[in-house]
Amino acid sequence: LSNQVDGLIVGTHNRGIQQYKKDNLPIVAIDRFMNEDIPIIESDNYTGGQIATSRLIEKGARTIVHTTGPTELETPAHRRTQAYIDTMKKSNLEPIIYHLDFNISYTEKNKIFHRIFNEQPEIDGIFASNDVDAIMLLQVAQSLGKRVPEDFKIIGYDGTELTRNIY
Repeated sequence: LSNQVDGLIVGTHNRGIQQYKKDNLPIVAIDRFMNEDIPIIESDNYTGGQIATSRLIEKGARTIVHTTGPTELETPAHRRTQAYIDTMKKSNLEPIIYHLDFNISYTEKNKIFHRIFNEQPEIDGIFASNDVDAIMLLQVAQSLGKRVPEDFKIIGYDGTELTRNIY
């Protein structure tokens, strides 16, 4: 405010910041619940989750794992998880969800991703809540001898240009 900012567009996990409660500071959040007074611009997370899960099922996957963020973080992305659950149940398949903390290291996340494959030996599909995790999971699957897409399918959520260009 002292720098005469006219407004903010926020897209991080900055919940509960008192400055956000100032009535004269216009704020819009991108894909994050900040507080009840701040409007949100978001993708259609529920429909995206339905499309991703349905596509895996259509392609023959039956043991489909969903990776997502921590449950205590309020985010519209949880609608992806609900769509996954609903779509799996509608298809008479068992939802399998792994919640991951955003703040864990690459090494720790890699260990968890290996654990998923050990705990779910019949896994033939993953719906990752973001593209970075999808790429890591794809690398783990390939390191374990899984052929993609022949015997293992994976979908990430984001579709950012950066991710498409890099991988």
